[in-house]
Amino acid sequence: MDTDEQLSDSWWERVKYYARLAIERVERVNQNATLNYNNDWCK
Repeated sequence: MDTDEQLSDSWWERVKYYARLAIERVERVNQNATLNYNNDWCK
């Protein structure tokens, strides 16, 4: 049982890690899109 729980814990940690990476990437893309929009708007 212990090995199964450890595997599920590490799997869940990995899922959370990749989810956080994806969220940060999306936020960065949104920031860049907003900056580009503002720069175009100000020209």
